[in-house]
Amino acid sequence: MKRKHLPISFRTVATTAALAAGGPATAHEWHRHDGETGTPAPAPVFEIPAGAGTAPADSAAVAERAEAFSAFHPDVRFRWDDDWFYVESDGMPDHGMMTGIASWQQQVGVPQYYYGDNAWQIPLRPQLSDSPISAADNLFRGAIALAVNGVPIFNALNNRGDDALLAGELDQWGGHAGRADDYHYHIAPLHLQEVVGVDQPIAYALDGYPIYGLTEPDGSEAVGLDEYNGHFDSDGDYHYHSTLTYPYINGGLRGVVALEGGQVEPQPGTREFRPALAPLNGATITGFESPADDSYSITYTLDGGTHRMSWSVDRAAGTVTYEFVAPDGGSTSQTYTGWQPSPELASPDLSATEGGSGDLGFTAVGEPGIGYPFSYSADLQTWHRFGFLRLGATGSATFDLTPVGDRGFLKMGGAGTSTTGGGGTTAAASITQGLADTVVANLFPAGQRVSAVGAIAATDGTAWTVPAETGFATATRAPDLYNPINGVTPANIGAVDLDSLPVVQIDADGEVVTGYLFADNYFELYVNGVLVGVDPIPFTPFNSCVVRFRAKAPITYAVKLVDWEENLGVGTEDNRGNPHHPGDGGFVASFSDGTVTGSHWKAQVYYIAPVDDPSNVVVLADGTRDSSAAPTATGAATSFGVHWEVPADWSTAGFDDSGWPDATTYTNATVGVDNKPSYTNFEDQFAGASFIWSSNLVLDNEVIVRFTSE
Repeated sequence: MKRKHLPISFRTVATTAALAAGGPATAHEWHRHDGETGTPAPAPVFEIPAGAGTAPADSAAVAERAEAFSAFHPDVRFRWDDDWFYVESDGMPDHGMMTGIASWQQQVGVPQYYYGDNAWQIPLRPQLSDSPISAADNLFRGAIALAVNGVPIFNALNNRGDDALLAGELDQWGGHAGRADDYHYHIAPLHLQEVVGVDQPIAYALDGYPIYGLTEPDGSEAVGLDEYNGHFDSDGDYHYHSTLTYPYINGGLRGVVALEGGQVEPQPGTREFRPALAPLNGATITGFESPADDSYSITYTLDGGTHRMSWSVDRAAGTVTYEFVAPDGGSTSQTYTGWQPSPELASPDLSATEGGSGDLGFTAVGEPGIGYPFSYSADLQTWHRFGFLRLGATGSATFDLTPVGDRGFLKMGGAGTSTTGGGGTTAAASITQGLADTVVANLFPAGQRVSAVGAIAATDGTAWTVPAETGFATATRAPDLYNPINGVTPANIGAVDLDSLPVVQIDADGEVVTGYLFADNYFELYVNGVLVGVDPIPFTPFNSCVVRFRAKAPITYAVKLVDWEENLGVGTEDNRGNPHHPGDGGFVASFSDGTVTGSHWKAQVYYIAPVDDPSNVVVLADGTRDSSAAPTATGAATSFGVHWEVPADWSTAGFDDSGWPDATTYTNATVGVDNKPSYTNFEDQFAGASFIWSSNLVLDNEVIVRFTSE
């Protein structure tokens, strides 16, 4: 699945602006105006230099459309020229699919290729038509609108002229899949309003006019809608609205469009790669799962039995595999060729250097020709959009900004930059505040501390799992070295039967390596991208593990570390008379190939809490996410958490950790292991290894450490 969004309505956009294509700093054209309410926009953290240029043609139209789609950037990308605003996506929503469909033709959602010359096109200067087109008797082919999450919207009537919702063809999100296994909506995707807010469109019709939710952007009632579900605002501008009854979405196209065969053109084409199957009369889809990236599954009932259909895509091979599992367990599967995966995209990056005359020079790097949103913040909590930059053919652009005050933060799209008066840079953080909702009451009831898992929404609309996403519930657990829960309490290594331990096969022609690990509190160990084992106890009591695996050099060790929390979302526990004690972490390991933990390892933090003021978390020039300025003596239920997304390939041997800071080492006394037999009974095995963590042992709660042994 894609980036997750919780159903919240947070949205703060003070100003919008558009920038021209990339080039030298003096060639950049900025546009900034007052907020939509007419009141002056808040003073920016960065000022646009007076000599940077003037607004390009149609900058307001570009900014309006870019702002609407920015909530789903970079999953949804955009670019523009003099006439069109182009939107690229794979057409897959970041919510579930198919659940609730009671009239199903055995089609499901598969990623589509809406990129490059096959992107969606929205006019920048829509024109009202003298001959509007009604969806009641036309537009039965193709899309008539595009939702801001990159999913197309079709006529509310299916190709037979029936209301698709009343016919039972739509899922609980208002969509289903077409003949090319292309997911699309047939009614207004009102759930998107919970992400973007009532002041933003949830879609754009293909004639260029925006589609809002049930109310006006100011929250007032939408009245006086015409037969196309649209009307004019007080400024004389036309827009559409959503309704709960037919036509649900725009009931046609009030603007000028070109039709070919009853379909709006231009619009992307889809590619059918498997033959049509017969409708399953009587089937009702009851559940949807996406257990891994590019892998999906639904359950459905038919003739009193429960069936399952699974499908997955292979991006390297360009294939899609489908499997049908009957109630008795029997299954059939088929792999189809001809599917086109989305292109490999350049990762956006923003770096800052101190320029002349008090300016900061910025270099933005990303996908050539693609537009990126830029926002500023004074506190890492409230972000204000101030511009959109379209990168040139090189995929790089530079510009100068003048900082206002001693500290400010600049964000580029979903992978922005924070800077402190010319200091270091990093991907921008997401900020949460207060306690999370409990999702799992206790992963490990046998423990001394409750190992709960929670979910919490950030101010930017993203959802975070706290204290971390782990594989504890399903992954193979590492063998015990010392574990009082399981009654494994040897006095020394002589009481451990190493020969009885399983050997994880990584390289058939490698050597067997034995490793000893102690984590406060939890670890997940990968070797050359293969999971060797996870900690058998997520919180307490304190335990240690011994692993064996067969691998050949070079060996890359990658370990996810979690300091668990009792107060989910604020990084604290009830300890030492303090109900919000911040706690601490620590990890030590030694392997028989000579690898030991130390400052030669790399370490990066992805969750910091509790934080009283998120602006105290800064980024140093060496990439350290530094929380040393944040107080550590107290915590509270209203404290903040600072989060970064963990890279999907963090555990692989090929992952580039060269930009990460070195691990920080800590003494045994600092970590507090002198009274823990799971460590002290095996000090000879841990000899030469140091306890490591990121730069803050107390506040940094989710940390990844890596090292490659040659």
